[in-house]
Amino acid sequence: MNDFEVIFVNKFSDTHLFQIVLEAMNKRFHLQSDIYRRLACGQPVTIKQHLNLETAEQFRRAIAATGGTCWIQKQHSQGQPRERRCNDRRLRTTSRRKTRRDNAIQPDRRLNLDRRQHTIH
Repeated sequence: MNDFEVIFVNKFSDTHLFQIVLEAMNKRFHLQSDIYRRLACGQPVTIKQHLNLETAEQFRRAIAATGGTCWIQKQHSQGQPRERRCNDRRLRTTSRRKTRRDNAIQPDRRLNLDRRQHTIH
């Protein structure tokens, strides 16, 4: 059955490494210029749809050989990529250092002067 798709995502924090991977992918797949922008956006991009599992695995191995990050998943019924994470809870973590702890039993020691700076007479 042809119900698999190959998804690529840019997980590189170093833009120089990503450019090297893009050049390798361009040599292998002969990418067009508008594809460059889509691949660099950081969002998952569907490379190929309506594939059987063997062909999708060949695409995944070819992209992995160039240094890219991709995966195979079953194609969504409406053709949109399915989000693999069940929720974005890990993206919504709050910073503990945004608010002061004025009413806390243990005061926030980062905001106080260091005890070593004071001399006791």
